[in-house]
Amino acid sequence: MKIETKNLILISGNKKILTSAIKGAAFLSNNLNASVSERWTEFGLAPIEYSLTKISQNKYENGWWTYFPIHKEDQKLIGSCGYKGSPTSEGNVEIGYEVISEYRQKGLGTEIAKGLVSNAFKFDNVKMIIAHTLPSENASTNILKRLGFDKVSEIIDPEDGLIWRWELKGNANTGLAKVAVQCSADTFVVNQSLVLRINTCLPAGRFVVKIATFAKPETVSGNSLA
Repeated sequence: MKIETKNLILISGNKKILTSAIKGAAFLSNNLNASVSERWTEFGLAPIEYSLTKISQNKYENGWWTYFPIHKEDQKLIGSCGYKGSPTSEGNVEIGYEVISEYRQKGLGTEIAKGLVSNAFKFDNVKMIIAHTLPSENASTNILKRLGFDKVSEIIDPEDGLIWRWELKGNANTGLAKVAVQCSADTFVVNQSLVLRINTCLPAGRFVVKIATFAKPETVSGNSLA
C-alpha cells in the first residue's frame, strides 16, 4: 500500500519491509529501492518490531502501522510515519511522524501528516484522527494546527510523562475537497465528503454547487455523475 503526495511516496511496511528495517539500513534500502542513511529514525527499532508483530497477528492491521516516506526527487528515505493501529470501535486513528534533520523546515512534515490524514479519512469507519506531542510549542504542534487539529487535553503517559493530545474530527476543514452533488432523489458523494450546500440542479444532468471552503465560497459546475 502506498500514499502519494506532491513530493513523497509513503510506503506501508509489510512483513518483508519491516523485517529488512530491523536487519539494518542496507537491507531496508534494497527493499525500498531508495537511499537509506544509518540514522533514518530517532524512534529506534522498537516501533518497527511492534508493527511487525501486529500485522503478523492480524492481516487486517496491514496499512495501519509503520510507513516509510520516500522523497521522490532524491529517492531517499527521510524518516518514518504511520498509524498506531487500525480504527478503534469509536472510529479513532492515531498518527505519528518524524523527518530526518536535513529535510526539516521544508514543509515535508506537514506533507506527511496531511497524507496520513487524507488516507485515513477515505475509510468510512474513521471519524477522528488523534495525535500526541510533547507539552510545548514545536514543529509537530505547528503542523497539527496547520492541518486543523485542536489541542484538547494534557495527559500523563506511562512512558513519556506529560503530553498534549490533539484531535481532528472527520468533518473538519483539512484542505481536502469535500463535495456532495444532489440531483432529484439521488445524492452523489465526491471524495469522501461532507454534504455541502446544493444550489440547483439544471436540465440535462448538469448541476451547480456552492462550495463553502476556506475563506470564501466558490461555484463549481459540471455534469451529473449519473
